[in-house]
Amino acid sequence: MTPPDGVAGRETQRERTRLAWRRTSLAFLVAVLLAWRGAVVLGGGVRYTGAVLVCLAWAGFLALAHRRIAALAAAGAPGPARPPGPAEVLGATGTVLAVCAVWLVWLVLLR
Repeated sequence: MTPPDGVAGRETQRERTRLAWRRTSLAFLVAVLLAWRGAVVLGGGVRYTGAVLVCLAWAGFLALAHRRIAALAAAGAPGPARPPGPAEVLGATGTVLAVCAVWLVWLVLLR
């Protein structure tokens, strides 16, 4: 027996959302590694402090991503769509990521 079209579409959306959280976590990890590379290659206490802050931001984002993936898995049978929840945390994480990206560009390319 095949599920109705709405149910199959919802499952596909959940899988894509889960994969998007994982891809974003990996992309953030690349930013962390670049921050540490810049700190090690160029040296300096301020650069190490920035790299540690990027690591802390990534750890917070990773915890959030894990919680959202677990919520998707625990949702069970698809029902009505729920509101996204921690939108403020995601906005703050995006802002931190943007600041870190600007810091990395300044660190690596402009110095």
